[in-house]
Amino acid sequence: MQPGPDPGSPLRMARGVLRTPPPVTDRWEPMTGVSGAEARQPGKSSRFSVNWVAGNADVEVLDATTGRRHCGGASRLCKHVLSTRWVRLYGKVSDGGRRARGPEEAAKSAPGDKGTKLVPGPSPPHTLTKLGPAQQLKAGGKGAHS
Repeated sequence: MQPGPDPGSPLRMARGVLRTPPPVTDRWEPMTGVSGAEARQPGKSSRFSVNWVAGNADVEVLDATTGRRHCGGASRLCKHVLSTRWVRLYGKVSDGGRRARGPEEAAKSAPGDKGTKLVPGPSPPHTLTKLGPAQQLKAGGKGAHS
């Protein structure tokens, strides 16, 4: 005679489930209950954070102290990633079938001093700098004496 399956084996557990009469009631603790030896202490934050996107199976686990993923890369919620996505979405927004006006075009069409010329500034591409009449002459624009 061969020995039977181990009492804790999946085969034995499956046989027990098949013979369970309906209705079956589970004796699980409520989902909100804490059932571990390391219960969370009130007032103490956890060491990690979890985020996910609806419709996407990827779950991102972050180290709460550094804000980085557990594998070391930057989070999809970091400022750089969010601003890059915002710029990409801003470029896709259409205005009645036409290309959306950028900040430079809006600034040029805004009422203001028409004697100055707007040119891109040294910082981000959407920053504008006003040139005075002397600087406009150097830049090839119309000055105050033209």
